[in-house]
Order: sequence, then C-alpha cells, then structure tokens
Amino acid sequence: MREGDHHCDFLVLGGGAAGLTGALAARLAGLDVLLAEKEAWLGGATALSGGTVWLPASHVLERAGVADSCEDGLRYLEALVGPGRDEVDRERMKIFVRESPAFARFLDDQGLALRHARGWSDYYAELPGGREAGRTLYCDALDLRALGEAEEWLAPGALFSAAHSVEVSTMALGIRSLAAARAALRVAARSAKARLTGARTATRGKALIGRLLLAARRSGVVVWRGTPLVELIVEEDRVAGAVLDRDGKRVRVIARRGVLLATGGFARHAGLRQIHQAPVGVDATMAPAGDMGDGIRAAANAGAEMAMMDQAWWVPGTKTPAGPMVHVWDRCFPHSLVVDVAGERYMDEAGPYMEVGQRMIARHAALGTDHSWLILESRHRSRYAFGMAPPMVTPSGWIESGYLIRAGSVDELAERTGLPLQRLCDTLDRFNAGARAGRDDDHGRGSKAISRYYGDRRVRPNPNLGPVEQPPFYAVRLYPGDVGTAGGVRTDLHGRALDPALRPIAGLYAAGNNASGIFGPCYPGAGASIAPGMLFGRRAALHAAQGGAE
Repeated sequence: MREGDHHCDFLVLGGGAAGLTGALAARLAGLDVLLAEKEAWLGGATALSGGTVWLPASHVLERAGVADSCEDGLRYLEALVGPGRDEVDRERMKIFVRESPAFARFLDDQGLALRHARGWSDYYAELPGGREAGRTLYCDALDLRALGEAEEWLAPGALFSAAHSVEVSTMALGIRSLAAARAALRVAARSAKARLTGARTATRGKALIGRLLLAARRSGVVVWRGTPLVELIVEEDRVAGAVLDRDGKRVRVIARRGVLLATGGFARHAGLRQIHQAPVGVDATMAPAGDMGDGIRAAANAGAEMAMMDQAWWVPGTKTPAGPMVHVWDRCFPHSLVVDVAGERYMDEAGPYMEVGQRMIARHAALGTDHSWLILESRHRSRYAFGMAPPMVTPSGWIESGYLIRAGSVDELAERTGLPLQRLCDTLDRFNAGARAGRDDDHGRGSKAISRYYGDRRVRPNPNLGPVEQPPFYAVRLYPGDVGTAGGVRTDLHGRALDPALRPIAGLYAAGNNASGIFGPCYPGAGASIAPGMLFGRRAALHAAQGGAE
C-alpha cells in the first residue's frame, strides 16, 4: 500500500440520484462506501429536474387505485420501442420492469415518501399496456432542516421551491383552470406553513436528492465533496480504484469491490458534442455546468464501449438573454404552432418532448439550419405561462434583445423572422381551419393523453388547438435543447461496464447518465431517465456486495 492511499470496499463517483442510490444500497449491504462528488454540491442533473421517477407496477400506484402489472409495463415498452432496434437493450429493459415494484418499496422504506402524480400520463398511453393515469412518482416535500449540516451540501435556490412538478405544469394554465387554482392554493398553504414553522421546504429534484442524502448519511456513507476524478486505476485487467483530486492533492483510492461511475453525461463538453451530436452544442442545455463527461472519458480510457452517444434527453428550448430555457408545456397550449425556416409545420408540437426534439434535429439537418420558429398569438400570452414568464407578463428585455419578436401583423412577422410570407400564410390558413374544427389532420395534435394533460380544457373540442390569428404575434427561435445526454458506457444487467467485445470490465460499473439509456431513443414517461439510473445504481452495488459473481 502506498503512503496516503485511502481504502474502501466500494467507491462511488458522482453524487446525483444514481450515485446516491448506489452508495446507499452498498452501505446497507454491509460495504464500506466512499462517495466522491467533484462539485461543492450534490445532486447533479437530478437536483435541477422535476425529481420524478417512472416505475411500473409499484405499490404507490396500487395505493392510489391505479391497476398495473409488470406484464403491462413490459407490453407498453415493447410496443413503444418496437422491433429491430439494436440500440434498445431489451434484457436490461425487462430487468427494469421486473424489479420496479421492489425498487419502489426500497425507496419508500428508505424514507423517500413516494406519491403518485395522478393524470401525468405515460407519454404514449394509447399504446398497448399504457396508462392514462400514469406511472410517474414523486417525493413528498422535505424540510431541509432534517439534513443538519448537510443542508449546505445541496445547491441553494430553486424555482417554485414549494411546488411539486405536477403542480408547476398545472399552474402554467394560470386562471384558465380550476385545477391550476387548486394547485396554487396548495402551494400557497405549503409555503405559509413553512414560514410559520421555520421550515425550509424543498420539492422536485431537490427533495429527491435531499431524501436520498438523508438516507445515505444515516446509513454511514462517507461523502467527499469538491473531489473530482483524475483517472481510474487499472491493475491486472481490473479497475482497482481511482485517483482523485482532494484539496489540491492527488489521492489514490483503492476500492476492493469496485467503482461505480455516476458522474453524469457530457452535455457541457463542447468537444464531445461536436463529435457525437453536431450541430447541437452546449448553449441550449439545462444540464449542470459540471456535466463534462468525466466518467465517460475515464471509462473509455479503461477500454469501455460506448452506446447511444448521439442521443440526449431532448426538450425543445430557447436561448433567452439570461440563458437557455426549455419548453415542456407552453408549446402544448392553444394558439401556438411551430414552423421550420421554410414556414411549414412538420410535427405535432404538443407531442412528447424527446420525440419533438428528435424531429427537430432531423428537420434541421434536412434544411441545413439549427432552429425552427415557435409562433404564438395574443391569447397565448394573455392566458398562459411561457417558460417561466407568467400569463400577461412578457419581460421587456426579451423584446429589446430580439429574443422574442413581436409583430402587429403576419406580414410584419414574416419580414422580421425571414419566413417566406406566402408559405407562412398558407400554413396558418390550414392550421387555423383545423384548429376551429378541433382537428389536426396533418400531425394529430391533441390526440395523445399527455398532450391533453398539458392542454387547456376550456378550449373545446381540442384542448391543444386554437387559431393563431389575433395580433400581436410573437415568434422565438426554437432549438433542440436538453436536460442532459442519454449516451454513455454500455453496461450489462448488473451495471458492469462492457468492453467492445461486450465482456465485463472487472471492477467497473456505470449508472445514470454515465451509462447508455435502456430504452434506446424512446422515452416512456416523466422520470424515465432518473428511475433506471437509480435502479441500476442499486443493482451495481448489490452485485459488488456479492463479490461480483455472475
């Protein structure tokens, strides 16, 4: 043993949801666990997210009166991914579904306080096995005082700090919805209670990370913050540990049972995005600044195979003067549409965000551009939230900077955006005629349960369709944004990293955005990126605890 070496059973690199879950599971299995996070704060991309998990056949669904089964969950996924897709790991997908019920109970047993996001449907609920009630779960609010000194380990500040994800999306409808009013009252009551009691309330991704951290600390997981990975230690064809940068000094950490890479994706690494995802760059991502592909590059140096490097968790986004902003629900509201730079519609704007992002990428490649145009009219701005801007509130800086173009007529809109006037007029005429009838014969907008969930039910017969005809009109460049990348280390059923011959690399595991996604380019429902990362982080830990046997 070299002087200064640190020894543990299991080394976890990355303090997001996958890493914390793996560390917790390993510690509960009796291992001596060290978790190293390169940033000062834990949470990674999950802390910035809605903090939901998509888990079929859970006891939480049963408790909420939603009938589900593993068989239906797998039937839905098989229908979604379809046949003949090599990028879909069907065996890992089956394991995920089969273990989801037990995993949900594990999380609840560790204090995650899971609740059902009723109505937040599967994104393709119309497929066999889909559920309109949804399979998405979220954590109850957490009083951060429970963390003690570790409260400082979570990044300060959060949007809608007292609102759950399911409430945020509902409140975006403003005064148009009784459900939005009820959600606003719940959030106001929660905030008032926090003020009266002195509670520091966290919801969404921060609540999920906070509850995982509370459980990990309670179990005895050791956490080193501000400790980035330098390189993996490979000895005799086995990953034996890692060299870390701790307080400016190189520290060799030897991990007897293995290393779990959970350092996130590469959404902020311009070079990797140029290689794998050009022309998409780093300026429309909502991933944290540290999402630099550290674990992915270290695994590649250790001989690991990569998969799905061209994919991200796509969400249509815009580039505001203050930075990127994603658009989950506002593009689904009536009185809006998306056109390409030729002035034509080419997709269901209210469709699932990952699919919309993929359609944008394909269309932009065909036209040699990097953006489309999201067009709104006056009723959209007066009735609904746009991004983080409430109804009837359009920041003056958006107009002055040119981020948001405002026009008094279609002619002016075409002139200021560079869209061909006649094509734009033809597109609007056809769209508006269908909207008045409540039909989108071209792309089926409003035909999906998830679209209707985000729609305005006061608009009939289609809650996602309204004409775009009353000035002023607004237009903003729309890009394929993301909340992180979806490609990374190829892994097996135990979360072990695989080499190009698909042989496990001894001692090396990967989970979360550090690993390739299990559903290929498909996204079944809200929380479908976080949940597999957590579940396979736990599987990796249990495999290591059992000595790495098959």
